[in-house]
Amino acid sequence: MSLFVQHAYGKSDKIDNGIGDGNISGIILSPKAETPQNLEMYIKNIDDDVEILLDPQFYLCAFEGDISIGKLDKYSFYPNYTVNKKALSMPKNIRKIVEDNVNYQRQCGLKTIVAPNIFFDSFDSRMSQIALSLANETIEYCEQDELLISICVNEVAFKNFDDVKDFLDIISLFNVDGFYIIIERNLSKNPNMIESDTMANILYFLYNLSCINMYRVILGYGDYIGVSLYVAGIEAIATGWYENSRRFDRENFYPKDAMRRPNKRYYSNKVLNSLLLVPEIQMIQEQNLLGKILSNTRYDAYMYNDLSGGQWADSISCLERWESIKQLIESIDAAGDVISRIIFMKEKISEAMSIYNLLPEEIFDSKSKSTHLLGWIEGLDKFKEIIEDHVKFYNFIV
Repeated sequence: MSLFVQHAYGKSDKIDNGIGDGNISGIILSPKAETPQNLEMYIKNIDDDVEILLDPQFYLCAFEGDISIGKLDKYSFYPNYTVNKKALSMPKNIRKIVEDNVNYQRQCGLKTIVAPNIFFDSFDSRMSQIALSLANETIEYCEQDELLISICVNEVAFKNFDDVKDFLDIISLFNVDGFYIIIERNLSKNPNMIESDTMANILYFLYNLSCINMYRVILGYGDYIGVSLYVAGIEAIATGWYENSRRFDRENFYPKDAMRRPNKRYYSNKVLNSLLLVPEIQMIQEQNLLGKILSNTRYDAYMYNDLSGGQWADSISCLERWESIKQLIESIDAAGDVISRIIFMKEKISEAMSIYNLLPEEIFDSKSKSTHLLGWIEGLDKFKEIIEDHVKFYNFIV
């Protein structure tokens, strides 16, 4: 099982170094971030043992207003007309969208095709039906290709478990290799926060596809909560280097005024969160508790030898984060079956809560607090209750 990079602007040598460190197994390319010429040259230069996927990013067409499409309009597959429900209700348009996207990926020599698809907020909405039409058209067009169906959906769709099951009943009949899934997270001061019922239903959705129906499942933009969702048995989660490549949020695709650089953070797989170098880690160090939060990566020394952040460049921070997440992924894999993974992850969360209890909560800003951890445990418990009967039945017949 593996960690993929969610490609975006500003890649420099981050991906190459992540691959060299042995922490990155695949890349999900963003045509929005590169010209066709640069993207195609980059594909040719990637090592053969690194999987390359191209996210068509067609879901941007569903966002209203002044969307920043970057380099997308330079690609032959990007539609040169307004894409709306009316346009997507016409079979000839659906067919053309699919053909253009698939043919470009074939032209690039990609071994696995990612289907273009549209964003939706509800499993029983008109847009979800259009998403299914795009998926079915791609399946018909890609009979000889390795194919991943893309699903781009807001987390609110997972609040209703019956809707989740009904949608699974449809897509679990697809004759494809797997799914590339993007879940838009709802805005929160703490990006780790998620309602426990929603988390449990997402976990079941991923588990059903990967463990029950044996599809490949790759979770895009999975960084913040992706490690906990990984226990569902999926093949990979993806993460990037900046906030907009670690969490999917439609607001990231709208033009923004110039913003100041974010304060420097260190990702700790001991507390399952990113902490500010100053003042948070500085205060932790003053209390002689730094060893409690270190992920023990090859990059840690760049941080604790210089808490002012002079050595803690964006590229170093990114590579440390990837190594920390990869450590967690490998530990989850080693735990065994899904029930054992849930138990392991709950233990990791409990350990994180114990470390937080050693520290005064007031030293942490809203993104660094431990408030998400209890919700994660509750989500895992609810997921475990949902799947226990299936696991017992599977073990019985085996």
